[in-house]
Amino acid sequence: MNKKILLTTCLLIFLNAFAKAQTQNHSKETKQIQLTKLTQDFKFKEALKFIDEQFSPAEINTPILYIKGNCYRKLGNLLSAEKCYLKIFKKDSTEIQSLNNLAQIAENKANFTQALKYRLLMLQLDADNPYFYKLTAKTCLKSGLTDSAKLLYKKTIELNPNDIDSRITLTNIYIEEENTDAADTVIAPALIQNISNKKLLLKAIQLRYKEEKYLEALSFARSAIVLDPRNYIIHNYLGLINYQTKCYEQCIYWLNKLIERKKENESTYFHLGSAYLELKQYDKAIENLEKAIDKDISNITTNSYLQIGRAYEENKKASEAIAAYHKALDFGAGNNTIFKLASIYDQFYKDKRPALNWYLLYQKNKDSKSNPLIDKYVKSRISALKERIHFEQKGKMSCPEIALQDLYKN
Repeated sequence: MNKKILLTTCLLIFLNAFAKAQTQNHSKETKQIQLTKLTQDFKFKEALKFIDEQFSPAEINTPILYIKGNCYRKLGNLLSAEKCYLKIFKKDSTEIQSLNNLAQIAENKANFTQALKYRLLMLQLDADNPYFYKLTAKTCLKSGLTDSAKLLYKKTIELNPNDIDSRITLTNIYIEEENTDAADTVIAPALIQNISNKKLLLKAIQLRYKEEKYLEALSFARSAIVLDPRNYIIHNYLGLINYQTKCYEQCIYWLNKLIERKKENESTYFHLGSAYLELKQYDKAIENLEKAIDKDISNITTNSYLQIGRAYEENKKASEAIAAYHKALDFGAGNNTIFKLASIYDQFYKDKRPALNWYLLYQKNKDSKSNPLIDKYVKSRISALKERIHFEQKGKMSCPEIALQDLYKN
């Protein structure tokens, strides 16, 4: 009888413990579903509050830490996001996604040395991953290590010959260096395999035009316009190529199409005016050449990203503006874009260290063409931010908005 009672008691204890464990597991799964729903709905503040209130320290595992880091990152709190990713990395040094996020945060702070350390760790963990070589190449390019970037892009292409974007970026680097022979070795093999790829055709047109191989450029342009009849970049090249080959009526036809679509620049009006001049239509020649003098539009791709960044900035959307200006840097934007990034971090973020890093990078890259008023402003902000960061605990603060107003008054 006693044995039966003991057996029944043990069974009841086991069933109770099992039920409790099932309830806890169910509760944990429910919480994770609720948390996922909050992040999917872009409710990042609510998600962080939910983690703090609903998860015990023991329950905050790697997936929860990762979600927490992502929420902080989406809210622009890079310092807290970085702490979350570092905790993951300390628990598991092979967690590549956290390394990637840490590298991106370091890049956002203009700390390229640290970003490269994370990128190299990623490559050590997966030495045959072409995407990691590509990411590391991008970081090198942003930090001015062009030779290293070239080597890494070559390795990327070796591992993944179909990576068109890497081929185009490497081609751009060689074109910038005036090394058209090297550019040709990158783009030509891909064209053989992808003769209908619009990106490759556009790059081939640009390269052949730069080499003054106008008939080859025209052949590529004719193939490209069939694939994309409304592409204004192809219209532009068809106008320029026809001017160089003395087909002035065709030049006028294509450049006027460009103007109809409001995609013209100073080069459009200069070549249009010159074509009319060759045809002895003097009034039209003078009209368009005067417009060329009045126009002042720089590289289309870079300027597009700069304008997008400006739109977001004026609309107080700091993180989107930062992303657009980073894109502009990828396409070769200069030191003024670095100043823009510094100003945004300075005005919109409490953590002033990224702003200081970008100001220092601007100061490092400035040359004789730099605006002396901006140089003076940057110098003053570097001094103020260093002081603020040093005395932040004592409440001493600087005011970038007032300084900017003073800059524009001058």
